[in-house]
Amino acid sequence: MSSYHDDGQEDRRWSFFCCRGKVQRRNCQWSSYVNDFEQEFTWKASSSRYLVGISSYYDNEHKDRSWTFATCEK
Repeated sequence: MSSYHDDGQEDRRWSFFCCRGKVQRRNCQWSSYVNDFEQEFTWKASSSRYLVGISSYYDNEHKDRSWTFATCEK
């Protein structure tokens, strides 16, 4: 995972790299938003789940993002 800051948009551009594999997805779900604007956060998938997606919402007033994560059962 990497990012760079776009001064024109006052936001970060993100790139994600993931491994490839033949895993059957089951019982997948999205988390609720895991952070409030302008606060640090740490997120970890439970030991019985793995990450399959990431989404965020950008707020112009706060100039920040709130994040949500999709996971599936192992």
